[in-house]
Amino acid sequence: MQIKAYGSEKFEKNTWWYIVFSVVFASIFLLSILNKNFVGVVLLFFLLGAYFYYAVTGNQVIIITIDRNSLLVGDRVFPRNTLTGYAIEIDPKTQQIRNIVFVTRNSHSIHTIHDSKENVRNFVLALNDHIPMLGSYNQGFLEKMGRRFKL
Repeated sequence: MQIKAYGSEKFEKNTWWYIVFSVVFASIFLLSILNKNFVGVVLLFFLLGAYFYYAVTGNQVIIITIDRNSLLVGDRVFPRNTLTGYAIEIDPKTQQIRNIVFVTRNSHSIHTIHDSKENVRNFVLALNDHIPMLGSYNQGFLEKMGRRFKL
């Protein structure tokens, strides 16, 4: 059984998000230039490049496959004994499954679903036979802030 999903969590950003992001970036850039902080300018562009790289790689559609002994998420393999469980996040507006989270002992991996409702339903039913569904999972402070600001 397999399903299509994005390589990471995908956020829907509106025009205001891009305007605020651009204004903040330009303000920090100008303040760094005015204070002759050229190292800050270089670091700012490295951060911007890293953000764009993450945005591009996270928006690629991958295949998540349930195998007999493992779960394949794109090119990553999770042996079944390393998975603690999975969680589903539902979009409050549409009441549809938005994200699927695979939880291991040390981390978790969030993927936004990009498939039909029928495939999602069949995949979740098949996944229930292999690993348990969790009611919740631990999120760190930085992850909560990143999700809140849709980074």
